[in-house]
Amino acid sequence: MSEWEERLQRQQMAMAKEAQRDASSDELDELSMAFIESMLEIRGEVESIKESNGTLFTALQNMLKEIMLKNTEALVQANNQFMHLIMRKIDELEERITSDEPAFTNVLYSDPELFNEISQREEEEPSEAKSESDSEIPQSVVDGYVQYTEKQIKWSDFVKIAGGIKKAGQYKKLLSSSS
Repeated sequence: MSEWEERLQRQQMAMAKEAQRDASSDELDELSMAFIESMLEIRGEVESIKESNGTLFTALQNMLKEIMLKNTEALVQANNQFMHLIMRKIDELEERITSDEPAFTNVLYSDPELFNEISQREEEEPSEAKSESDSEIPQSVVDGYVQYTEKQIKWSDFVKIAGGIKKAGQYKKLLSSSS
C-alpha cells in the first residue's frame, strides 16, 4: 500500500470511530449525520477507485508486456536481416579473394614513379585520329557519300557502296564531321 493510501485509511478509521462515538452519544444533529454519511460514501468511492485502478494497473502491465514482446520480435527480425546482409557481403569478399582475377591496386601508393609517368603523359589529340580514319575510308565510299548528299543516289545505294548499314552509318558520321 502506498503512503497516501495508508494516510487516507487512517483518516477514514479515525472518522469512523468519531462517528460511532457521536452516534452513541445521541447528541448528534442532522448536519453531523449528513457529513458522516457523505464521508462514508466518499470512502466507498475511494475503495472502488482503488479496486478499479488495480484492474487498470494490471491491464496496463499486460499491454506493456505485449508491446515489449513485439519490440523484441522486431529487434530480432532487424538483427536477422542485418546478419544476412553481413553474411552476403562476407561471401562476396570471399569470392573476390578466391577468384583468379587480379586485385585492383592504387598505383599512387604502390608505384609512385608509374603514377607520375602516367599523369605526365600528354593527351592524344583527337584530330590525329580523324586524319587516320579519313585515310581509311575508301575513295568509292567518299564518292558515294558525295553523290548521296547531292541526292544523285538513294541511301540504300550508299549502304551497298559502304558495305552494310553499320559501316554506312560510321562513314556518314566521319564524312559529315570532316566536311
